[in-house]
Amino acid sequence: MSQSSRSESVLALLDAAAAKVQCLHAEQLAAEEDYIRCAAAAHEDGHLDWRGLTEVYERIRAEGRPGYSQRWLRHIPHDLNSLRRFAAATPNNSDGTWSGESGWEGLDKDRIPTNGTHVAYALFGNAGAPIHISFTYKFRSCVKRLHESGLEWVSWKAWPASDRKDAVRLRRQLAEHYNWTNVAESSSESVPESPTV
Repeated sequence: MSQSSRSESVLALLDAAAAKVQCLHAEQLAAEEDYIRCAAAAHEDGHLDWRGLTEVYERIRAEGRPGYSQRWLRHIPHDLNSLRRFAAATPNNSDGTWSGESGWEGLDKDRIPTNGTHVAYALFGNAGAPIHISFTYKFRSCVKRLHESGLEWVSWKAWPASDRKDAVRLRRQLAEHYNWTNVAESSSESVPESPTV
């Protein structure tokens, strides 16, 4: 075999290998698009929570082709920092609620509703009975004001609501459950509450 035919043979092998790499690159990009699209659909359908979505993002980041973040944002409009914040604020109980076994001093050790998340909530005293029932979309700020006004509690629970109207409805249900009559009729966030005796 002549030198020029060997060179042509090597060049043909290199061209074939380059074509295979290009094909694999295109297949990986298509697979990543499918992966992200499936994750978006699973999240939208309620099968994948924020923590799961964060894991999917971290996997695609570790193994994905350059440009993964732009591909991600085409399907899921949240970057990794947003996903981590949402995951950290996800309710910590299997029933979809947030709760903690602490007063104000230990509040930040627990996962709490983020600002903008509508909730109805109850603060409980030593006897396990609620000492305050209300609703808010700024949980931490609201209970901080209560703490600064002198209210002390030993545990708390917050129920997520879709909006203010739903939070009022949930608060009324809590008031009825715990026999708090002055709360059940009000739609004000600042009404002082006390249990019916």
